Amino acid sequence: MRILLVDDDRENVASLEQVLQEAGYETVAAGDGEEALKLALSEPPDLAISEVLLPTMDGLSLLRAWLRNPGLRSIPFAILTGSFTGAADEAGAHALGAIRYWKKPMDPKAFVEEVDGVIQMRRDGMIGQPPPEPAPAAHGSLKLFDTQLVLRLKRDFEEAAASCERLRATLQDSGPMLVGVEIPPPDSERDEESGDERRNAAYRISDAVHRSPNLDELFKAIHETIRGLMEAGSFCVALRETEQDAVAYPYDVSKVGDESVRGLNRFLIGHVLESGEPFIGSPDAIQKIAADEAVAETGPFPLAWLGVPLKAMGKSVGVLAIYTRKPGFLYSREDAEILGFVSTQVALAIDRKRAEAEMLLLTSAVEQVSEAIFITDREGYFVYVNPAFEYQSGYTRSELSGESPEILKDPQTEGKDFEELWQTARNGLAWCGRLAMRRRDGRRYVADAAVSPVKNDLGDVAAFVSRNSSKKPRRWRPWVCWPKGSPTRCAIPSSR
Repeated sequence: MRILLVDDDRENVASLEQVLQEAGYETVAAGDGEEALKLALSEPPDLAISEVLLPTMDGLSLLRAWLRNPGLRSIPFAILTGSFTGAADEAGAHALGAIRYWKKPMDPKAFVEEVDGVIQMRRDGMIGQPPPEPAPAAHGSLKLFDTQLVLRLKRDFEEAAASCERLRATLQDSGPMLVGVEIPPPDSERDEESGDERRNAAYRISDAVHRSPNLDELFKAIHETIRGLMEAGSFCVALRETEQDAVAYPYDVSKVGDESVRGLNRFLIGHVLESGEPFIGSPDAIQKIAADEAVAETGPFPLAWLGVPLKAMGKSVGVLAIYTRKPGFLYSREDAEILGFVSTQVALAIDRKRAEAEMLLLTSAVEQVSEAIFITDREGYFVYVNPAFEYQSGYTRSELSGESPEILKDPQTEGKDFEELWQTARNGLAWCGRLAMRRRDGRRYVADAAVSPVKNDLGDVAAFVSRNSSKKPRRWRPWVCWPKGSPTRCAIPSSR
């Protein structure tokens, strides 16, 4: 049995190949969706397993293309991802036709058992072309923004890796941000242990992102993860809330029990937030800062403190801080490296949770508006329609899945109208006009339509969104809407 693995992370692919080959499977690997399609068409596999985050063509686009191809649609397609782990992501992938949705990390034995189960279902003839399923409401906005979100998260992961390297360089340089700390020489055995700790922490945080219903529960889970790595009874998450530099403290647990310490902690957090660099403080250095800045009363002040920035898109968006009054305790370079690694995961998790909340809000709005709205992929096939569009057209979501808007075209209408629409939209311009349409029951109606391209971060058209309202049949004239700032906003190319 041959399994196609689609992932641009070579280490992940190597691990999966080892596990599957030891279980008796033949494997072939592709680094992106386009390469995967070519390999599958040249020699069809028995199962495809793909990550969502991929260059060139992401995993969801690959799944759509897979199910449209007559030679591939009967081959089961599974998702294995460590990035898109929310309930809406899983429901959306199943609605598209994924046979399984697995979340990294997986226990190797459990993974092989899952694969064995899918292969056995294929042998027994239980897997054919997946039937169309209605897209869940919460998946609508994901369809619209999936390409942008994939690119943004991909960029964030690259930024996280770069941030780790910058943190390591800063710690090795022992610059002015590292106050009053004796840095011990590197220890290769300790470095290996730290690598294991970082990997385990990343797994636990990934699991917490999937399981936590909100940010508060996520922060609690992250706190427990960090406490398992180092002295972190007192732990604080600070987030930059507005452009006016206001700082929110959504999670702040202090075991010191001194209000002056809380004030000093927030002063140091502001220092890290502005500098964008990690800060390790010994008790003597902390006491000096407290006295110099008049943050707290002078006197015995045995406090060890460690803070690292939370960074997204190259900007400091928050701080993770831990501190303790444990006698004789000092945070080390290894502690700072581990907390810095955790901070990159936390920044991505916070961004993800916020994006999910925004997505649910947008979905609710799109689902409840009275205007008929539909979204297609860049090939022009439906990926989402709202309830108003179902009512207007007479078709259900499942009936429109995989179809193009031309299914609604009135046979008595000239085909060049739709051709003009798609040519304009694919050139990156919005198209506005009236279209003669036909409902599922055969009744005709005229829709005032506005079709706009949705571009990804590279400026390429990734999808199309249309909103329209129905009118009584009448003569109409299409027009092109030019981008904002153009000398001419609307130009009427033809009349009827």
